[in-house]
Amino acid sequence: MKGMFEEARERLDRPASSHSRKQSDPFFEMSRRSPVSRRSSPAKSGSPQDAEVQIYEDPEASDRADTPAYDERQVLSELPLNENVRVQSPTQSVDSHTSPAGSPIRQMESHSPVSEQDRTEALRNRRLLTSGIERIRTRALDAHGFRRVQDLAKCQLDIWDSGAKYDELMSVLLEYLRSFPTDTRLNQLPSSKSAGLKSQALSVVRALLTLQRKYAGAWHANALISVLVARQAADSNVVSDIERTVDEIVKVAPPTPCIEAVNEHLSSATIAEEAASARSTALSLNTLRALLLAARSRKMELSTEIQQALARTSARFLEDADAEVRKADVELACEVFTRFGDEKSGFWSEFKGVEEGRLGLLTYYIARKERAS
Repeated sequence: MKGMFEEARERLDRPASSHSRKQSDPFFEMSRRSPVSRRSSPAKSGSPQDAEVQIYEDPEASDRADTPAYDERQVLSELPLNENVRVQSPTQSVDSHTSPAGSPIRQMESHSPVSEQDRTEALRNRRLLTSGIERIRTRALDAHGFRRVQDLAKCQLDIWDSGAKYDELMSVLLEYLRSFPTDTRLNQLPSSKSAGLKSQALSVVRALLTLQRKYAGAWHANALISVLVARQAADSNVVSDIERTVDEIVKVAPPTPCIEAVNEHLSSATIAEEAASARSTALSLNTLRALLLAARSRKMELSTEIQQALARTSARFLEDADAEVRKADVELACEVFTRFGDEKSGFWSEFKGVEEGRLGLLTYYIARKERAS
């Protein structure tokens, strides 16, 4: 029995010794002194145990108590309105922009340098445009200069002064094209240089009419006549540029004003001019036919006066000495004939006095066209 009591007493003494060892452990002493909970009174108690454990509270903890830490939030949990403003992306720095993408501040910051650059470039291009206009007027612009003017015609900046500079450039440019048949100074140039100047001038005309349509509306008919006049003195290697320019004008221009302008151009030509410029006359007749086809595809009706004038022009060139002119005239007359509908007498009345053989040939082609349709 005595041995049993001694063994029980040893078991009771073991926790106390363990506790004393913990008190002497430095890691245990540091853990007791570290702040682990909210603030209590800093006054020391008379008890030794109270003096050993002192609890402190972070003074800023109350400011963060209302908002849970970001790491404690559940993934995909709902956020109160505007709460995510406090959450900053790790990729954002203090100096990064915080303005919304569409805000006026952001737009001003992103566009102001570009706008300043555009203003500088527009000012420079206006000076180049003024210089180019003057050099075209004095016939002093070379092929490279025309290419520079063509680049200006493609410019989308505000260099046209509400259309005034556009009108000025188009005016001197078309006058330049019209002057080729009669300008001795230009005709004295080598053929290769003359052809290059014409090609570059025609390229500028096409660019102005197709890329600057805001100001081009009033110039289609005038440009078309100028190109047809330029055909009179065109070299063979410029013909394709002239025909291309005519085709592009026909595509974008309103048909009726151009029909009237080309028909007036043909009617006012003298017999001597017709003989000297048969290729230009043939191109003018083909252009009239293309304009009539464009008007028909757009469901546009022509007045009786225009139809009669077109029949009169067809009758005039049916007996032309040039075979290419007669061919183009027959094709035009067939198209004009369809415009008269059931009132064919108005068409044939314009052909009084024309040789019977020519009328018979025209009748044959009209009948063949009607059978094909």
